[in-house]
Amino acid sequence: MSEKIWYTLDQNILYADDRKNVELIAVPANEYSITTLIDFNSPVLGTQHAGLKHIRDFKNEIAPCRTFCFLHELEMLVG
Repeated sequence: MSEKIWYTLDQNILYADDRKNVELIAVPANEYSITTLIDFNSPVLGTQHAGLKHIRDFKNEIAPCRTFCFLHELEMLVG
């Protein structure tokens, strides 16, 4: 078994892709915490958010989640 590698943040990390309208911010913290917010610019979905406070919850809270696509994305794949 290999040794775990741990990373720590000393300062905020910001990533933005204006072309894809994506923004990611990683902020130093004393405790593990992930908060996500996503907006598909869709009246059906609205803005969605989720949080994860303990990595041990990943298996039950995140791993079983399903993904989806919009009809116009599916049509593009079939065509």
